[in-house]
Amino acid sequence: MSPRARLVWPLVAFAALLPCCKSSGSNGADHRHEPTPPPAGTALSVGLDGKSVSVDLRTLADDGATAVPLKLIVAAAFPAENPARLHFDLVGSDGFRPTSRPKCPHLLTGDDIAHFSLNVATHDVITDDKITLPGCYHVKAVVQVDATR
Repeated sequence: MSPRARLVWPLVAFAALLPCCKSSGSNGADHRHEPTPPPAGTALSVGLDGKSVSVDLRTLADDGATAVPLKLIVAAAFPAENPARLHFDLVGSDGFRPTSRPKCPHLLTGDDIAHFSLNVATHDVITDDKITLPGCYHVKAVVQVDATR
């Protein structure tokens, strides 16, 4: 065996032991990993008209509930506001916003967020079966909700 083969062979053998994941493309050309955002903590910030209110999801969760409806979170921050008249942008702990992607160009409406909840532990978006939106609206580790009129 050549000296080069002696160096390369252990690397090839080691790579074969590493776990692999499914690719999103049929030929693997679009294969990539989604980065894991930093943890979100227990509270998130809800902003409107230059004001920001911190909301702790644990205080809004019913006994044993694993998710809190997004419109309940907005109502806890701004009880006098009607969420149906607002538009929303979600921000992940890594700074990700859905509107940064071409497939998610518009802000969420009040009707949209009526179908959204946030996981209490992870702050990941959960949607019900009644709404179909591109995957970029399924933000992980939401730390901020920006509302606009």
